[in-house]
Amino acid sequence: MRWYSSEMTRLYKALPANRDKLDNMTMQAWMDSNLEHQGTRDLVRWMILGLNNREPADHSFLSIVTSLRGQIVQSLRDGIEYRLEGGTQAPAEKMRAELGASVRLSTPVTNILQDARGVQVIVSSGEIIRAKHVIFTGTPWTSNKITWSPPLPSPKKRLFDKLSTMGNCVKMSVFYDTPFWRQQNSSGQVIGTVEVDGLFFPACLDNSPLNSSVGVMQCITAGNTSTTLMKLSKSARQDAMVKYLARALGDQALTPFHYEDKDWVASPYIGGGVYPILAPGVLTHDYAALASDFGHVTWAGADTLPLDAHNFGFIDGAIQTGEMAAQRVLKSFDEAVLSV
Repeated sequence: MRWYSSEMTRLYKALPANRDKLDNMTMQAWMDSNLEHQGTRDLVRWMILGLNNREPADHSFLSIVTSLRGQIVQSLRDGIEYRLEGGTQAPAEKMRAELGASVRLSTPVTNILQDARGVQVIVSSGEIIRAKHVIFTGTPWTSNKITWSPPLPSPKKRLFDKLSTMGNCVKMSVFYDTPFWRQQNSSGQVIGTVEVDGLFFPACLDNSPLNSSVGVMQCITAGNTSTTLMKLSKSARQDAMVKYLARALGDQALTPFHYEDKDWVASPYIGGGVYPILAPGVLTHDYAALASDFGHVTWAGADTLPLDAHNFGFIDGAIQTGEMAAQRVLKSFDEAVLSV
């Protein structure tokens, strides 16, 4: 494992050397050729599923080298270092309260039309909303669901087609009367690097509310396990999860009072989670078109950051790019006024 870490760091620091070669192979192909021990391959698979949300065979090796940026331990830590009081939806809820009626909910966009005067956004009800500029924060998969007039530029359309496969992360949560594992002096963190009963749960965490009014254990799955689980009934998914947790937390884990899960692949306006999958050939062909403007439309979102940004794919990255896009658009308005 130490060799793997140092080799990934060496390859990242050497970029752009061998960039095309690394982008033409999958992560799985590199693992098969370079990792001799099954235990090491299992551990690397665990990291790929936890960070990149698809099996190693789905990823370009270059995309993994770049996204880890030579800092494997820090990459693993970034996603679990903080929690937001009120949940990750809290910033959006606060903004909605401040903006009031200007926020439209349940208003899917179907068409975006542009001309010299600005943009017309058509929603599913047929209403037309006019704007000087649009900031589009959907995933590449979502961008492909919009009818564009004029059509998207060829490089951007080709790229969105290639990025239509998103990660298949599923978030599963079970609820208990109390966080009983704390009474056992357990943090509740359960890390699994091998399959159990044919299922692979890379990470489970204590997600209880800050006041500990109930106990909540949350497991994240991805890859083949997500595909398998989402073919089962909801009760069967709960059963699989609590049996896994019971191995670490004891028989109390078998009797939650509630269960919920979230499959982002099933969301008609997201298409998967956590971010688009970079298959071989994507990074070295048309990828620069991802964040480029198209007329009066600007793209923002954590997916538009450089792949080796520390907050690529995370909520702070989404907020950062939204603020940057808004500032850039407002600046263009000011410049247009000055030029008149």
